[in-house]
Amino acid sequence: MKWFLIGFFCFRIATILGQPATVKQLKRACSTETSAEKKSALLNELSWACYTSGNGSFKYYAEKALDIANRNGLTENTLIARLQLAEYQRNEGHSEEASAALEKIEREMTQRDRGKCFPLLLLVKGNLALSDLELDKAATFYQKGYGLNKAYRQDLQIEFCLKLAEIEREKEHFNRERRFLREVCLKAHQLGKVYPEIQALNNLGMSYTMSQDFDQAQLNFSKSAYLAEKWGDRRGQSRALLNCGSIAYYKGDWAKAITYFTKSAHINESLKDLEGIAMINNNIGAIYKEQKRYEKSIEYFQKAKIYYEQSADSIALAEAWVNIAGVEILVNKKKEAVILLKKAIQFLQQKDQPTTLLVAYTNLAFAYTEMGNYTHALEYLGIANNAAQKLHDQHTSVYIFNLYGANHFYLKSYSQAIYYYTKSYKLGKELGLVNEQKKALFGLYEAEQKTGHFQQALMWHETYGKLKDSLLNTENQVQLTLLEEKYDTKQKVQEITNLHVRNKTISLKNKLTSNQLKLSLVTVVLVFVAIVFLSVLFYQRIRRQKLLLVYTRERNAEQVDQLLKDQEISILETEVTAQQTERKKLAKDIHDNLGSYLATIKYQHEAAAPPVEDTELFSHYATTSKLIAEACAEVRAISHQMATGLDLQFSLIPAINELITRIQTTKQFEIHFSHFPETIQIGHEVALTLYKVIQELLSNTLKHAGASKVELHINQHAEEINVLLEDNGCGFNVQSARTGIGLLNMHERMAQLNGKLEINSTPHYGTTCVLILPLNFIET
Repeated sequence: MKWFLIGFFCFRIATILGQPATVKQLKRACSTETSAEKKSALLNELSWACYTSGNGSFKYYAEKALDIANRNGLTENTLIARLQLAEYQRNEGHSEEASAALEKIEREMTQRDRGKCFPLLLLVKGNLALSDLELDKAATFYQKGYGLNKAYRQDLQIEFCLKLAEIEREKEHFNRERRFLREVCLKAHQLGKVYPEIQALNNLGMSYTMSQDFDQAQLNFSKSAYLAEKWGDRRGQSRALLNCGSIAYYKGDWAKAITYFTKSAHINESLKDLEGIAMINNNIGAIYKEQKRYEKSIEYFQKAKIYYEQSADSIALAEAWVNIAGVEILVNKKKEAVILLKKAIQFLQQKDQPTTLLVAYTNLAFAYTEMGNYTHALEYLGIANNAAQKLHDQHTSVYIFNLYGANHFYLKSYSQAIYYYTKSYKLGKELGLVNEQKKALFGLYEAEQKTGHFQQALMWHETYGKLKDSLLNTENQVQLTLLEEKYDTKQKVQEITNLHVRNKTISLKNKLTSNQLKLSLVTVVLVFVAIVFLSVLFYQRIRRQKLLLVYTRERNAEQVDQLLKDQEISILETEVTAQQTERKKLAKDIHDNLGSYLATIKYQHEAAAPPVEDTELFSHYATTSKLIAEACAEVRAISHQMATGLDLQFSLIPAINELITRIQTTKQFEIHFSHFPETIQIGHEVALTLYKVIQELLSNTLKHAGASKVELHINQHAEEINVLLEDNGCGFNVQSARTGIGLLNMHERMAQLNGKLEINSTPHYGTTCVLILPLNFIET
C-alpha cells in the first residue's frame, strides 16, 4: 500500500547539465585564453555550467564575465552575464530584484541582440513565473524560447524541455510530459551530456509510476541507475535504486525490493546522507510489515523516527508516528496506536499535509475495526474516503473499500459488505494490487456464505485460491524459515500429548466392556496387524526382486551392448511375471488362511452371543459382529485385488454416506452433506483417491477441530470437480501444520491427479478446505 512507504518516490534528481569534466575544462580554457571576447564568453559558459551543476561559484564567474565584457564593450556577453545574475537572484528567492533586472535588460536589448540572448531571457522569465506558481505564464515563455532556441544553444533546449515536462507533470498531462523527457534523452545522448539523461530517465520512471505502468517505470529507473553507476553519479544511482526498490515493493517482490533498498542505503552511508537512510529505513520497515515480521518493522520505523527527532523535521516525524501506529495495531497495541494516530492527525491538520492525513485516518479506522468499535471505524472511513477521492488516490481507495466491507460484515450488513468488497476487488484488479484482491475475494466468499449463496461463495473461494497460489511462495518463504524449528519441537510435544490422551481414553473404554468383548476387539486388531505385516513383507520381496533385476540388467549391458534393448524387455517381462505370481500367491494365502481364521472367529463370536436383555453388552456385541463382517469383506477385497490387479466395485457417494453415518454415531458434530449431480461420474481409481482424501479431512476434523457443525459439498462441473469442507471448530495455524504427514499425504494424492488441496484456517475461526480435481487430466 502506498501509505506504508513514507517518502515513496520522493527523490527527484536536481537539474544538472553537462559533465563534471566540463567545468574543469572550462576553467582550464579560461586560464589560458587571452582574447577578452572569447574569455568573457568562456566565463559565461563556465558560470552557467556551475549553476546547472549546483556549484556555488556560479555568481563569481558571472560577475567576472560581466566585468570583462563591460570593460571591452562586448554587448552580447554583457547581456548574457546580466541574465545569469538575474537567474541567480531568482534562485536565491529575490524575485522582485530579478524581475526588475529582467525588465531593464529587455528594454536595453536591441533587435541585433535577440539572437543568443533572447532565448536565455525567456528561460529566466519562465523560471520566475514558475517560482510564483504561474504555470500557464511560465509555459508560454518556455514554449516561445523552445521554438526560438533551436538554432542556438542545445543545452538551453534541454533545459526548456525539462521545464515544459515539469509543467505538464503538474497538470497531470503525462503523455505530453513523456514526449519532452524523451527529447531530453535524445539530445543529451547526442551531446554526450550524461546527467540530463539520468534526470530525464528518472522523471520518465516517475511519470509511468503515476500512471500505474510499473513495468515501464522499472525499465527507466534501471536505465537511470545504470548510467549513474557508469559515470560515477553516486547520489543519482542511490535515488534510482530507491525508486527501483519501491516499484518492486508495489509489485509484491519483497526480496528484490529489500535488495534495491540495501544497495541504496550503502551508497547513502558512503555519502553520509542521513535523510536518505531514514527514508530507506521507512521503506524496509514497510516491507517487514507486509511480511508480518512486526518486530523488525518497528525496529526500522524507530530508526527513521530517531533521525527525524534529531533533525527537527516535524512533518516526517509525524509520518513516522503514523507508520509505527500502523504496526502497533497488528501487535495488539491498539490503544497506543489510537493515541499516536490522533496526535499525528492533530499536528498534520495544522501543516496542510493531505496525503499523510489520509494515511493516518485510514489507519485510525483500521484500529477501531480491530477494537470492535465499528461505528467509529465507519466514521473515520468516511473521512478517509473523501480525502482519497480529492487526491485521486485509487490505491488507498482499494484498501478503504476492503475496510468498509469488513466493518459491514461484522455489523452483519452482508449486502453492504458484498457491495464494498466487489468495488475493492474490481479496482484492485485494475491497479494490479494482488494482496488487496485476495482480501476482497475472501471477504466476498464469507459474505456470500452468510447470505446462503453457497455456489457463489464457492466460486469466489476458487478465484481466491488461484490468486493465492501466485503469492504462496513469496509470502510463505520467510515464515516457513522462521517457524520450521519451532514447529518441529511443538509438533513432537503435541503428538506425544495426543498419544497419552488417546491411551487413557482407550483404557477407560476397555474397563467398561466384558472379557469377551476385549478378546474380540484384540482379535480384530491382530487381524489388521497381520494384513499390514504381510503387505510390508510383500513390498520388501518386490523391492529385492527389483534390485536383483537392475543388477542383472547392468551386467548384461556390460557384456553385450548390442543386446541391451532385448535384455531390458526381457527383464521387464520377468518383473511383471514375478509380481503377478507373487501377488497371486499372497492373495491365496490371505484368502485361505486369514479368511479361515476370520470365519472361525465369526462362528465363535456368534456362539457367545449375550442375552438381548443386557442392552449395553448386546450393543457392543453387535458392533463387534459388524467389525468382524467388515474385516471378512476387506480380506476378500484385498485378496481379489492382489490376484487380479483390480479393486472391487466402489461408488463414491454411497461410500461417503456410509462414512458420514459412522462418524455421526460418535455424536461429536453434525454433518450436512450435499452433492450435484446425483451421481458423480469419475473413474474408479480417481473416486477411491478422492474418498481417501475426504476421509482423512473428516478424521482430522473429528480428532482436532472440536467443531459442532460440518458442511460437505461436492459439485461436478464440465471441466472439474470441486469439494468444499468447512467446520466451525477451533481452527489452526496452516503454516505451522504444513509439514505434517497427514497433510503431505493428502497433497501427494491430489498432485498425482493434477489436483489441488487448499486449506484456509485461522485460530478460533474454523477451517475451510477446498479440493479441485480437473476432469480433462483424469480423462487423459
